[in-house]
Amino acid sequence: KRARFEAEELLAFDIKKDRVFLHINFEKEIKINNYFIFLEQRAKFVPLEFITKRAVFFSREFYVDKNVLIPRSETEILVQKAIDLIKKHKIKKIAEIGTGSGIISIILAIYFPEI
Repeated sequence: KRARFEAEELLAFDIKKDRVFLHINFEKEIKINNYFIFLEQRAKFVPLEFITKRAVFFSREFYVDKNVLIPRSETEILVQKAIDLIKKHKIKKIAEIGTGSGIISIILAIYFPEI
């Protein structure tokens, strides 16, 4: 299932559409550009996010490249816990130490612009 999902993501990225477009228009002929290059990169274990230059985190899309750590989905659990604690204890100051991508601070800044 994951291979099919990634193949669809790469095809959609190549033609600048979304995966829904592919499913709705599955019988139509489409012109591909770099799809096979993207597949070769993925076959060499280049992360999908580095190929498409985007990662989804907390339902938001972010630009990523080889110079940034890809936000991990399990980090969303940590961020949700931080959000809950900030609300519960009315925390007014936070600091992220040892940032990877900075995504934790970015999401917390979106939720709590005052801190």
